[in-house]
Amino acid sequence: MELLRGLPDLTLAFVNQAAQAWVEQDYHRRVHREIGTSPLQRMLSGPDVSRPTPESDFLRGAFTRRITRTPRRSDATVVVDGIRYELPVRFAHMRRVILRAAGWDKSRMTLVDTDTEAPLARLLPLDKTKNACGMRKLIAPENPCAAAQCASEPAMPALLRKWFADYAATDLPPAY
Repeated sequence: MELLRGLPDLTLAFVNQAAQAWVEQDYHRRVHREIGTSPLQRMLSGPDVSRPTPESDFLRGAFTRRITRTPRRSDATVVVDGIRYELPVRFAHMRRVILRAAGWDKSRMTLVDTDTEAPLARLLPLDKTKNACGMRKLIAPENPCAAAQCASEPAMPALLRKWFADYAATDLPPAY
């Protein structure tokens, strides 16, 4: 893209963002001489062949394993792969619990019903140190250097800046 030629220190992330903004804000909206209309208009006027996507919770649940554990009676906790999880108080009386979790994500443990496999509660890893000490998170002051750093960056070309602003206004996630 000719608009990027004069900008110093280009990163791959910036080039990807600029290319995405150009495709969404310029290429898809300009009339194409071969099809006689813009690519966006051509796609919207054609037949709808899409299908609804499953809910994200359903997809997360589809890739989990079933784990059976016996909770500790003293503190209603269970251990899975060396990580201790605390059951909600209303489930502390259960003798055996069924859990569902993805093997790659230990932070998303779900307690499920033994009969229907319906999710009952999300379990979080128990931080023993934080649980014992009672110290609370401090709120850090704002960084005054952030505004000065933004002012020293070189200016983008006006058309590229317009594409970025228009693409940001759509609130669409990056397509890559």
